[in-house]
Amino acid sequence: MGGIDNLFPHHQNEVAQTEAYTGKQFSRYWMHGGHLLVDNKKMAKSAGNFYTLRDIIEKESGTNPELIYRGFRLMALQNQYRENFNFTFERLGAAINTIRGLDEMTKRLGRYIEKLPETSDERTARGKLKFHEISREFRDNQQAFMQEFIEKLEDDFDTVSVMTIVFELQGYMNSGIDDETFSLEEAKSLRDILSSWNEVLAILDFTLLESETLPEDIQKLALDRYDAKIAKNWAEADRIRDELATK
Repeated sequence: MGGIDNLFPHHQNEVAQTEAYTGKQFSRYWMHGGHLLVDNKKMAKSAGNFYTLRDIIEKESGTNPELIYRGFRLMALQNQYRENFNFTFERLGAAINTIRGLDEMTKRLGRYIEKLPETSDERTARGKLKFHEISREFRDNQQAFMQEFIEKLEDDFDTVSVMTIVFELQGYMNSGIDDETFSLEEAKSLRDILSSWNEVLAILDFTLLESETLPEDIQKLALDRYDAKIAKNWAEADRIRDELATK
């Protein structure tokens, strides 16, 4: 392993010297990483474009550092390791927005699991919510997602294609949650596949699956807004909505 600048002549010399001396193959595989660029230029203090993550956190002080860490990692995953990686603050912002979308999906999955019926006796009052174990169609879909994920990783660590599969699963999950088609066992299985993938990706926040208790003042505002809407007091309802958004 090494940077792409080590390929010639350094690593080729390593192969030549070692194989000449031992008479044996030195290595079957070499992995060479591309350079990190900033705004398509080599990062250098003299160019004024040298950043550490700490510098970026200070520059983006209004953003949670945890989002910056995961956003930067997502940017790296969306870049083939052997290609140069061009960092821009615009790309970082887009990556952070993508992370927020993944977080919203994770929260939705947690809420969905919480409200699903545990037994068939509970389903009568739950609208379209399903009670079954795991359907054949769901099993086939999940197996296809998992197989594609592994195949792309095994194909020269193709994380660019891997992330495309992650976004496809995100759409599949959001659609199923919207239509309330997943059973409890299926929803838990989706949680498990995300956990498995995140051992590789490390961009998901599974604390978002935990149930949250809303503060009393937020609950009261939500009830007040509901009452205002029932009374058709739209101005008050809008005012409370804005206050909730601010909080």
